Amino acid sequence: MCIDFPTTKHRLRLVNPRLLILSAFALFVIPAASAQNAASLVGKHSANLVFVSDAASGGAGSGFVCEFRGKPALFTNIHVAAGMQTPRFTRLDKTAVQTVGAPSLAVGHDILHYALPPDAPVPTLVAATKIENVAAIGDEVFVLGNSEGARVIAPLSGTIAGLGPDLIEVTAEFVPGNSGSPIIHAKTGLVLGIATYLSVRDQQWLSGDSKAPKVRRFGYRLDSVKNWQPVDWPTFAKDRAEVEKVQKLTADLTFLLRDLRDGSIAFAQHTNPAIAPHVKAFGEKVASSARISASDHAAAVTTFLRFMRSASQQDIADAGRRIRYDYYQRALADEKNVRTQITEIFDTLVKKLH
Repeated sequence: MCIDFPTTKHRLRLVNPRLLILSAFALFVIPAASAQNAASLVGKHSANLVFVSDAASGGAGSGFVCEFRGKPALFTNIHVAAGMQTPRFTRLDKTAVQTVGAPSLAVGHDILHYALPPDAPVPTLVAATKIENVAAIGDEVFVLGNSEGARVIAPLSGTIAGLGPDLIEVTAEFVPGNSGSPIIHAKTGLVLGIATYLSVRDQQWLSGDSKAPKVRRFGYRLDSVKNWQPVDWPTFAKDRAEVEKVQKLTADLTFLLRDLRDGSIAFAQHTNPAIAPHVKAFGEKVASSARISASDHAAAVTTFLRFMRSASQQDIADAGRRIRYDYYQRALADEKNVRTQITEIFDTLVKKLH
């Protein structure tokens, strides 16, 4: 049985522990002039560089305080704080950053924003209001953040590799913990965006191929945010749980398809409650296949594949009716794209039986 697997854009958020393996690609040499500039930036902006942490979850990331459209605010990525019960924001000198009110989410972006008190110190960092007016492809940039969550500001040098409506691509080599770091334009000192994720185009190297993957690094632009969505944290946590449940089933369905491709299903290993009873029942049918007719066996296989096809869509539809926040609506849309490909594979397998 030949199965073509669904392909996805491998968007890897930088606080994910699985990205530690990518740190092998973070070796680089900063030219002397860039090193001097980077040291100067860290010294100048040290009071505005923020460590994001949570004792309960053990999560860690970066953030920063900057002037945004005339007002001081604290920024990090949504995904940095999403899994934290009580995010803490501290500076290099270990003082806490005081925020005001509930956070808000940038619609269409992975950016979390907190207002600061009116009497907060004036930030030394300022966000660009229109990147195209101050920066160009090839310009030098620095990313200042909490590399690998080690509570050490490690300046990363690079250049602007691309500009999109909402994203900026840079060559500065992000490592885990850099999510939420400011991307600073070397020439003007302005914040262009917020370091967010890696995109891996080829993962064959994970299975022993000597060819290294093509890794691209992206940040969301601050100047492109049009709308903000206030956050009720308990509701946001429910959305997160919904999406994680969908993601888990996506992974389990992919695992099942690999088993089908290899011609040997590890029935006991498929424990997701959404599919486990049907996998078990099918396993019992297979075990008794010597005692049933070929037509009954084919019917059992067809019934099993059709159920899995239905299961690959039902939870997506149910979650879509409940999820409130734009960030998780977009995450669900990504899952839906993968599930569409999974559904097509099950359809193809059913057609091959008839």
